[in-house]
Amino acid sequence: MQTELVKFNIEDFLLEFEKNRTIERKTKPKSQSFGHWYNMKLAYSTSALYKSLKLLKIDDETIYEYVREVNWNMSKDLGLPLKRTLNYFSKPNKIIIHIDNILWGIVWTKPFKRENNKTDERTLSFDVVKCPYADYFKEKKQEQLCDEAICSLDYKFAKEWGVQFKRKNTIIKGCDKCDFKFINH
Repeated sequence: MQTELVKFNIEDFLLEFEKNRTIERKTKPKSQSFGHWYNMKLAYSTSALYKSLKLLKIDDETIYEYVREVNWNMSKDLGLPLKRTLNYFSKPNKIIIHIDNILWGIVWTKPFKRENNKTDERTLSFDVVKCPYADYFKEKKQEQLCDEAICSLDYKFAKEWGVQFKRKNTIIKGCDKCDFKFINH
């Protein structure tokens, strides 16, 4: 992150962040699974961080950059076990199947819902038709925050896993689905 830091009192900021996080936590939906619990914790923490940074009178682009970086640092360790196990697969289709199993077995659990799952030797593609992130951030009227701080993580994870990621549509931008396409080179 190359943005010049804004000077502020860290104690005041942390108090404001914790106050906002407590408020946000009270509005989150009841968790339906471990993946949902984790994802909603990330969602309400993202919203609280955004609100706290807004009070510092920082421009939105800088705030989105900060929040993207914080979210990546909070989330990237989830991808480490997957990244490490990918070294054990010699066939490209095994890597894609492994990514699919991890994502839908641990991270994107109920109430996430997908359709049109297609896997071949080099590609995993599917459409998410139910996204709790989109529901949460739409309710907060923070659609751009969701796109900038949550949806953008998919590209970073794919890069970490050594695959390409493509997307044309997201629910948060008003589409009826989020399309995912992971391509193994």
